Amino acid sequence: PNPQPATPLFPSSPPRPRRKAPRTRSERYPPEMKFFSAFDPWPVFFRREWGRTWPFLAGFAVTGALITKMTAGFTEEDLKNSKFVQAHKK
Repeated sequence: PNPQPATPLFPSSPPRPRRKAPRTRSERYPPEMKFFSAFDPWPVFFRREWGRTWPFLAGFAVTGALITKMTAGFTEEDLKNSKFVQAHKK
């Protein structure tokens, strides 16, 4: 018995057209590009890590705002009478 050839589950897509290889150095490296273009990793890092770091950043901002608001009203007299300031004065 002649078995039928199995039909593939995923038919192959047509071949992708090949790009023409650059012939000269100027075609490979256009003048507006530096030979070693600098890769900036920060945008990639922030996009990837924003989901898990935003609570920490928000916490630091709130804590910093509270400390600033609480300590902004201190006068020289308050600092002079503070046991904490006197204990940590060098």
